[in-house]
Amino acid sequence: MTLIDMHACQSADDAFRRHPELALCDVFQHWSIEAYGELYLADLAPFPNLAARLPRMPSEDIQRHWTWFTGAESIAESAAFMHAVGDAYPRLAGRNLSAATVLDYGAGWGRMTRMMLQFIPGERVLACDADPESVDIFNRLGFQSRCASVPVAPESLPYPNGSIDFIWLYSVVTHLPPALAKAVTEASAKALSPNGLLMTTIHPVEFWARSPLVRDSVEAEPLVQTHERDGIAHVAAGPYWGDTSMSTDYIARQSPELEIVDVTNQETDQVEVWLKHR
Repeated sequence: MTLIDMHACQSADDAFRRHPELALCDVFQHWSIEAYGELYLADLAPFPNLAARLPRMPSEDIQRHWTWFTGAESIAESAAFMHAVGDAYPRLAGRNLSAATVLDYGAGWGRMTRMMLQFIPGERVLACDADPESVDIFNRLGFQSRCASVPVAPESLPYPNGSIDFIWLYSVVTHLPPALAKAVTEASAKALSPNGLLMTTIHPVEFWARSPLVRDSVEAEPLVQTHERDGIAHVAAGPYWGDTSMSTDYIARQSPELEIVDVTNQETDQVEVWLKHR
């Protein structure tokens, strides 16, 4: 452990021993995001009550297969996401994240879901995924709220319309063909509360030339031309999956019921686009 100490872990362990159902946010909300994330990598054998309350990490093979990253690198990316959300959500929504009901769409093994538990009680941290294997893995890791299964092209989500205050599509539409990206965004918009926020990440056009994941397997220039003409370019790796770049103008045209209120991380291949109902 480098960012957390034995005394802090012992205090947390004692708290969960006395109150086993205590929410993680009641104990960790004042920790740094990095220190909380490091708990998932630490040897918590001396703190069995604390270990029992944390969602478990999957094997490194699962981590790598789902997200390309494992261990500290994966947690660092998740911590960066939480810092971005911690800055943008209260600024754009005008209220505290801790009061929100949130949804991780395309949750995978829950790398982002688990980070939200530092600030929000588990019953208000929801997750869903269209991949049955992801749903099964997530639901074996000890999260309080189970991951729901959704169709590949959903018309709606398994939550009441207007019930979710914050939905994030992290590295979701970056892989979907146009029709599926539109379906997922529209279904998410239905679930979004009247003053809620939807955050989606997109690949910019530069992705095709600079990403080590694709630049050696595709010819970039035709995809750049398609993106610049249509606002979107997609390379299929299967019927429902692949790599996709997308412009903010394209999002605005495809989702007229939503308004873009912020765009962040413009120098990366995961550009965060924040939207709300008009």
